[in-house]
Amino acid sequence: MSMYFDSWSGFLAMEGHGLYVWSAYAIALAVIAYNLIAPLMAKRRVIVQVRRQVRLVQRKVIVNEVTTGSGDDTENRTERQEEGLESVKRSAQ
Repeated sequence: MSMYFDSWSGFLAMEGHGLYVWSAYAIALAVIAYNLIAPLMAKRRVIVQVRRQVRLVQRKVIVNEVTTGSGDDTENRTERQEEGLESVKRSAQ
């Protein structure tokens, strides 16, 4: 079994086509890396956004209860919180 190239420098140069070949490999590798990393970053952004929305909804429910001075029982408050969380989940989808 013989090698097509005589040395490593010959392999890297590829008879004058090395710049084109290796840049094509580099671009392909960059595209593959982007396709692997981009969805993970997008998922992280969505999770952060949903958590932020949940905190805002919870704060709004607490602020509304304090400002209105409502004496609602715990069940009604829990139902409103669950409704708020469900609406945040629907908007995130």
